[in-house]
Amino acid sequence: MGINSTDDNLDFNEWTGEPVSPAPKQLVAEKDEEKVVKEKQIDTTIIPQEAPTIDIMDAFITGLSANPDDIENAKTITLIDGFMEYNTVGILYGESGSGKSMLMLSVCVYLLENTIIDKVNYFDFDNGKADQKNRGIHLLLRKYGNRFNYINLDTIDSADLTPPQILNKLIDAPVKGSTPYERQFFVFDTMGELAEGSLGKDDVMRPLLDKFKKLRSMGATMQTIHHNTKSKEDVSFFGSNYIKIKIDALWHLTAKESENKGKMEFALNMQKNRSGNLKDSAFIIDPVTHTLEGGDYAIASMNEDDTFFVASIRGILAGCEMINQGELLTAIDKKKDDRTALKQLQKYDGVFWKSERLANKNNSLMYSESKHT
Repeated sequence: MGINSTDDNLDFNEWTGEPVSPAPKQLVAEKDEEKVVKEKQIDTTIIPQEAPTIDIMDAFITGLSANPDDIENAKTITLIDGFMEYNTVGILYGESGSGKSMLMLSVCVYLLENTIIDKVNYFDFDNGKADQKNRGIHLLLRKYGNRFNYINLDTIDSADLTPPQILNKLIDAPVKGSTPYERQFFVFDTMGELAEGSLGKDDVMRPLLDKFKKLRSMGATMQTIHHNTKSKEDVSFFGSNYIKIKIDALWHLTAKESENKGKMEFALNMQKNRSGNLKDSAFIIDPVTHTLEGGDYAIASMNEDDTFFVASIRGILAGCEMINQGELLTAIDKKKDDRTALKQLQKYDGVFWKSERLANKNNSLMYSESKHT
């Protein structure tokens, strides 16, 4: 068939001039069908929804805003003046064997005896039965009944639980927003047993301290026992700085035998005070009866150097009616500008001696014996 054929049903190759057979009808139909499918896919593409408007987000934030009545009605309730407030998270730390557990037991007895709280829940993850017996735990359990719960390693093991699992159960409240632990005092002895990893790691301590805050939101008042760093010269707590950031109150404890035979004297140096109502505190306890009485922090915090210094100054003051500061320091073989001695003079001023500036003595700072015994 020539190139000039007039057959309307034929197409010709534009290079060779040869006729080209038309595509089979089935193939044409399949191509048409593919085109339709592609068009439908384009038509049915999901268009993203518009982002929330400013008005919607503003309503969301406003809905989360606090109720002013809830804030106004909040009360600060003192449990032990200067030391502990209701519904707070506190940590008490000190050297191993310094008497932290003994002090906490006396605090528990004080709260129960004075009906300041309804119940004590003491979680002892550290001490064995022999220590518990020496501290009279069995007597306290019998005396206070279900007002005093003492959970030790044996009772935890019998429940086939670990300390971290115990804490998780405590915060697993049956009702969202409920406060089942109102007027209850919790003691955790010690914090290291509750941590699921190293105390020095932020990612370990952050979730643990968040659980403490959850207990607080459920009405609990808490004290957790912790430890110093290993260095005796360093009074810092051991672990992540989140320990100090996340809690309400932090105390460093030192202890010594009291002048009252058989009693212990504790000095609690305040390291964190969220409410602003706390202060350095001191207590004297009887380890047998667990009685608790307030002490003088300046005296309780005295170390061996302080004790020797005070005895030396008092010895000089006992022999004269009044003496100026320079002469007083010279009398105990100290330089007049000895900074440590000057701080000690100031620290115990009003406790073991008193000072005043006298115009008739060239406005010199004069010292005399205090009536303190």
